[in-house]
Amino acid sequence: MSGRRMRVHLVVLASLVLGAGATGHGQDVKIATGAYAVDQAEQGKRVFEQNCANCHRQDLQGDRGPALVGDRFFQSWQAGPVGRLFLKIKESMPPGNRNLNLSDGDYIGLVSYILQSNAFPPHRDDNPLTAGMLEELIVPSRKGEKSLGPPNFAMVQVVGCLAQGPDRQWRLTKSTPAALTKDAPLTPQELQDSQKTALGTDTFVLHSVAPFKPETHQGQKMAARGLVYTSPSDALITLSSLQVLDTTCGS
Repeated sequence: MSGRRMRVHLVVLASLVLGAGATGHGQDVKIATGAYAVDQAEQGKRVFEQNCANCHRQDLQGDRGPALVGDRFFQSWQAGPVGRLFLKIKESMPPGNRNLNLSDGDYIGLVSYILQSNAFPPHRDDNPLTAGMLEELIVPSRKGEKSLGPPNFAMVQVVGCLAQGPDRQWRLTKSTPAALTKDAPLTPQELQDSQKTALGTDTFVLHSVAPFKPETHQGQKMAARGLVYTSPSDALITLSSLQVLDTTCGS
């Protein structure tokens, strides 16, 4: 992992941890009662139509890129700070084309437009969304729905059985649900504690697995850490560490 990506991931992880701890103090209420100015959303709409609609469609329902409204938006971004969405757009959109020459104000406008499109209201005094507010505002879960777990692109840990499928992709089967963690290998004490972790029922496809020589750990109980991505059809982890907990996978 490059130094630049590592810094971005650490910033994202820190914001997730701080945001998760602050959700009970009203940050999710702030976004629901108004967090951007109307002209910001209009600016963001213009930027979106010029640079993003080709992949995400004019109505934000998704095409070559994922939907940015509705269930897909909440599945990807709920329970995390708005700053995570800002970073994702600024650091990696559109894939393979980083010559947009957009300002931070343009990116904040895009975020404002996406919030508006998901029925979040503008600020009652039309105060603008600022960079300093991005980590304070938490995207809430949809009313009446429980959180779907860590948001996409968060650093997580899972414990499961390492197996290679017929498609030759490596997976952790019988995995525990993804849980937020730090971007570092498990310490000896954490490894010892994780050995007692009961297996679960989830399955995650592992990306960037080759450096960990998975063929030497087939069928073993493993602890994995990395960036998670889930959708209705996928559950992926891009690995940052993969460590043996037990040479068998009976429990």
